[in-house]
Amino acid sequence: MTEKDYIPELELCKKNSVTSSPSSVCTLYDTSSSLEWDPTSNNAAIPMDEEVVKEEKKSEVEANVDLIRRDAGRAVIFRYNDIHNNISITPPYASERLAQVLENTIRQGNTSLHYYQGLHDIAGVVLHNMDYDVDKTTQILIQISHSHLRDAMRENFANINWLLSVLLPPLVEKVDPYVHYSLQVAQVELATICLPWMITWFTHDIYDPETAGRLVDAFLSGHPLMPVYFAVALITHPVLKKDILQADCDDPSSIFVLIKTMPLKIKTIQKGKILNQQEQHTTVSLQEVLEDSISMM
Repeated sequence: MTEKDYIPELELCKKNSVTSSPSSVCTLYDTSSSLEWDPTSNNAAIPMDEEVVKEEKKSEVEANVDLIRRDAGRAVIFRYNDIHNNISITPPYASERLAQVLENTIRQGNTSLHYYQGLHDIAGVVLHNMDYDVDKTTQILIQISHSHLRDAMRENFANINWLLSVLLPPLVEKVDPYVHYSLQVAQVELATICLPWMITWFTHDIYDPETAGRLVDAFLSGHPLMPVYFAVALITHPVLKKDILQADCDDPSSIFVLIKTMPLKIKTIQKGKILNQQEQHTTVSLQEVLEDSISMM
């Protein structure tokens, strides 16, 4: 068997091998490396008829419409509450508009991009920050579906899972050898834990709209690998890593739960605010984790 039999073809690595810094890596989901149809080539791929593509996308949307509408009604934005009276700040028409955004995005995409559960949370955060403007949100989602989220929207998550299994262990070891050792002893698979974070950009477990919005803005404006570095920064955060180091390595399920619930502790902390003793042990500053992420890149 050859190397190709073991390693799935990744869109992000058609030019160079992956190194520890994204600055030396071919751009994640690099559109410049896509192949163009050459009618003079004997091996050229035959372009699909435009009408056939439209019919395939129409069939896919129709097949997923029930799932999309169900997901739209249970997106994370419905957990956004006013901090003073604990009343939902999500408008009643949010579900309908989010479903429109998702259906429009899948319908206008190409045949290699598919809807997945988790996309609705990212779309919901963008929609909330765009004041529930369907057209503007759709345009943003279409754009990132062809760049940042392209591998997530494949037929399965094999590419992302492989990437995480390759990148996460050495990155964690470099940043904090003690955390890496604890995870190795407990035989915790970071790729399994972090996959939901990658396909939802952590938004599924962040119930504060300001924090979720700032995080999505950072991912949109940053390198496509930034969510991976954010995950490493979160796991090795000085406050959160204490739970991992003190956990029972003979009970990997407890460590799994510890790491999985870390995004719940991310908060937007106003500059100059002094946290009380309890908050210091249960709250992590979003800005701090973002800065740590950038420092690793």
